[in-house]
Amino acid sequence: MTALLMLLTGCLEYDARPIAESDTDTDADSDSDTDADSDADSDADSDTDADSDTDADSDTDADSDTDADSDADADSDSDADSDSDADSDSDADSDADADADSDADTDPGCGGTAPTLSASITPNPNGQWNVHYTATDSDGDLHDALYVVWYDNVPNGQIASNAASVSYAETTTPECGVFVRSTDLLFEPLGLATPLAPCTEYDFAVGIYDAAGLPSNLQTFTLTTPPLAGQTCACADDPYEPNDTLATYRPLPANPTGLVLAPPNEDWWAITVPAGNQVTFTVSHDPTVTDIDLDLFDNTGAPLGSAGTANADEVLTWVNTSSTAVSTRLRVFPWNDGGCVDYDIDVQIAPSTCTDDPYEPNDSLATAAVLPANGTGLVLAYSDTDAFSFVVPALTSVTIDLAHDPASTDIDFALYDAVGGYIDGVGTGNAVETLTWENPTNAAVPVVLDVFPYGAGGCTPYTVEVTETPLACTDDLLEDNDTPGTATLLSSADAFSAVASPGDDDHFTVSVAPGEEVAFRLREDAADDLDVELRAAGVLVDSESTGRSYALFYSNTGTTYVDVVLSVSSVSCIDYDLVVDVYDLACVDLWEPNGDDGAAPEIYAGNLQAIAAPHEIDSYTLWVETGDLVDLWIPTTAGQIGLAIYDELGTLLDSDQGFGASLLWTNASGPRYVYVLVWELEGLCTSYDLAVSITAGSCPIDFWEPNDDSLNAPFLFSDTGLYAGPADEDWFTMSVPADSRGVAWVVPDDTSGFYLDLYDAAGGYISSDSGVAPIAVSTTTSGLPAADFSLVATSSICTAYDIGVDTFGCTEDDAWDFGLDQNDTALTAKPLTSGIGLLATGTDRDFWDLGEVAPGETVDVVVSFIHRAGDIDATLTLGLDVDASGGTSDAEVMTLTNLGVTTEHAILEVYHYNGSGSSCRVNRYGFDSQVQ
Repeated sequence: MTALLMLLTGCLEYDARPIAESDTDTDADSDSDTDADSDADSDADSDTDADSDTDADSDTDADSDTDADSDADADSDSDADSDSDADSDSDADSDADADADSDADTDPGCGGTAPTLSASITPNPNGQWNVHYTATDSDGDLHDALYVVWYDNVPNGQIASNAASVSYAETTTPECGVFVRSTDLLFEPLGLATPLAPCTEYDFAVGIYDAAGLPSNLQTFTLTTPPLAGQTCACADDPYEPNDTLATYRPLPANPTGLVLAPPNEDWWAITVPAGNQVTFTVSHDPTVTDIDLDLFDNTGAPLGSAGTANADEVLTWVNTSSTAVSTRLRVFPWNDGGCVDYDIDVQIAPSTCTDDPYEPNDSLATAAVLPANGTGLVLAYSDTDAFSFVVPALTSVTIDLAHDPASTDIDFALYDAVGGYIDGVGTGNAVETLTWENPTNAAVPVVLDVFPYGAGGCTPYTVEVTETPLACTDDLLEDNDTPGTATLLSSADAFSAVASPGDDDHFTVSVAPGEEVAFRLREDAADDLDVELRAAGVLVDSESTGRSYALFYSNTGTTYVDVVLSVSSVSCIDYDLVVDVYDLACVDLWEPNGDDGAAPEIYAGNLQAIAAPHEIDSYTLWVETGDLVDLWIPTTAGQIGLAIYDELGTLLDSDQGFGASLLWTNASGPRYVYVLVWELEGLCTSYDLAVSITAGSCPIDFWEPNDDSLNAPFLFSDTGLYAGPADEDWFTMSVPADSRGVAWVVPDDTSGFYLDLYDAAGGYISSDSGVAPIAVSTTTSGLPAADFSLVATSSICTAYDIGVDTFGCTEDDAWDFGLDQNDTALTAKPLTSGIGLLATGTDRDFWDLGEVAPGETVDVVVSFIHRAGDIDATLTLGLDVDASGGTSDAEVMTLTNLGVTTEHAILEVYHYNGSGSSCRVNRYGFDSQVQ
């Protein structure tokens, strides 16, 4: 600051010193010399030299001249001029300035008090800058307009020592006395050699001097110049940049104001929340410019809460229920791609008044607590989530009622299976959220209830009531057809719905003439539960037992009629649809069987040849992307043909019929399969050609876009409904803590041509995966600090997909294997028949006691995991019998039957395959077992 004041002093004294005289010397007379007389020499007499003669004096020294004084020089005082005043300064006058005259100059010398200044600088519509200052001075020696402005382009709110300056002064007469000057002046026209650049950040300072040369205080500003006419400036971000990622966070100042969010950038802030305290963030902004939303994470990137409304105040509250302080990361991000928006953050941290329930920590599916029997005394604390596990018995319907006060927190919930697969969810905003789900199988099904707040919430008590209702099979109207002898007689083109139930088989029969073929087509509501057999004259000719759709055929190539019987059996209550067609063998083409959508072969762009038979519909599947234009056409050389497109639910999308049937249809929904149906209208076997043309549409834009390269790779947490395509790579950043393992997986709608690649922070390739879903990659920071990794999802066609990430420490283990009570041997096996979110770690082995298996009973076990994240093997032991499973799929399946005479305990051992992964071998798994 001293240097700046010296700089200002120099500018004012040299360029802007106000003077009232008209001569060029430093005194107040009218000549050009430096003394007080009226001649032009340097002494005090009136001739052109120092005395009255024509030379210097008339003698050899200086005291015998002819002037009228008596001293040893030419005047009567002690200096060299001819005046006689007696002031105390270094010249001969009596005023307080520094000249040597004795006249009356105009600077009054009012005092020695420095002025005080307040100032502002604002742009005006002409591209100039208005400087407004208000100055006060207790001794009153102010000028009407005297100020200096410095400017530079160092954006730190300070003025560089070599800053350019512009000064301005008017020749005025200050008056003694206390008064105030308030002045508006234009800055830019005042002598700038180079105008200020538009859309550029500059530092400014304004100062003022009084008539005595005393400096005021400085006012400093950091400002951005306005754009020129027709020009738009880029967003001027706040001074806390860069803080656009989790890795470049900034400590959150105390309740900061004047922050700027410049879409598509994000702002990340760090703040520590003490143990037992709750923090509330209130972000005030203008959502009509850009709607701001919030996410809260811990310092590893694990999510803690979020807020996403369209309100002007976005509020997020989180409670630190742990016993230690937590360093959090607040993500401030734009929900929509609006403009540059200002925002303020109000932060309130106080001891939590919310007492959580005793089932914590149960904030994830992996840490789910067992749902208490009465479901009362539960608490959802702010942005917390609660997970509870329970078992749905075989052949049982469950109704889940969650009661709460939505005015405090709107609570929703979802239901998952034992390995984290989504089953169903509910979110109505009602005081009681209700969901009903049926388990139609003969085995109990472990499930997990995930309870979470919708938006910002408070401390909210709630209850969960689970009501079980046994499933009763309601038989169909075709009964009693429980034996081949009581089979329902069918005819060609019959179609109806039926019910299969345990111990209650359904039988159907049709008579097939020589040269005819019969086709039975079934579609069930649930998968893998029906067993279907077809017998001709009592001989088994066809059967199926997997899938949701079944197609069974018999061709009578003999010379007599044949009775054909279809038998349907099930281990649970299953609704199914049945269609039967009998047609001439001459009408069979290479695409058969394709008489319904379940047996429909997939077709592609191009031409195909087929035969339409009477009373039969030819069905094909066709994959379409969002925006695809589908053009279907059957040439006029064919007979009268019907042509239609249906969605998977059987909804008609478009149709045409007659000679030369054709249609154009655009897929306005997401990527999916549709069904193309062709049928004959004249009761004839009609050959036809079907031309298929597809004009590709664009891939939809998902929430994470733009993320098409490594520079725009957001930090990832699990999400659904994303899209990747040929020209749309998706890049993400996966943050893995120190000495940990990170796993990422995708589940695409179409796995053909879909790849997931993994790179390190320097872009070095690590691994990739494709093929069967889930497509997964993993990496470790074993013995290393935390690191970020790049994930790249690519697809040869536009494909919707879900993505998930998980991280866990290299030595982390599940809650069943903590402390001294570990389950590392068969003798310490924990009693558990099913579980989710369990960890297989390193060389550690988990042993589970699945319960007793009586003589003649069979125990079945399935261990589920993501194989490519780390290969897990398992061994099932029952007495002396062992079934070891070590496949390369995402499940290990084992079965043993107790062939002895005593009851035995079934013991399941789960462990990592010794050759898989690195020294940091950790993977999550779940298992289910049943004894029957």
